[in-house]
Amino acid sequence: TFVPESCAAAAAGRKRIFDNEAHGVMIGAHLMPAQSPCGVLEGFTVWKAAHAGIQSIDQLANLRFNRVVVSDSHIGMHLFFFRRGNNNRVEVVNSVFAGSSPASVCGASTTCLAMTREDEAGTACNSILGGTFRHVGFMMPQYQKKAKTCGVAS
Repeated sequence: TFVPESCAAAAAGRKRIFDNEAHGVMIGAHLMPAQSPCGVLEGFTVWKAAHAGIQSIDQLANLRFNRVVVSDSHIGMHLFFFRRGNNNRVEVVNSVFAGSSPASVCGASTTCLAMTREDEAGTACNSILGGTFRHVGFMMPQYQKKAKTCGVAS
């Protein structure tokens, strides 16, 4: 869980978060609302995330994903934007989103485990997709007029 780097800082070589990996997790990267008009996630690898490889809730900024790899996760990328009348842009470059690899052949990899407010440990299939789909690469971004978190002011 972190605030993404600003695109300007990343372009100027002032990166703080890059070339990281998360695996065997519930959520690989949770992006908090960026403090700049554009946020970037660069050089990030997520595999075997039981719920989401990359997610953001109440995001305000345009987002750029560069050199991102997501594999064997229930949902590869799921973004919620808090709309204040502006449209947001999502750019994915030099990245790979793969559904299943040989890492997902064991019986435990075929079970949906997604968390909700009532089941924060994700002990059951609480997915908004239900148990029908095991791997989904991209979910279309959702735009909300009401914030889901206390991180942004409604």
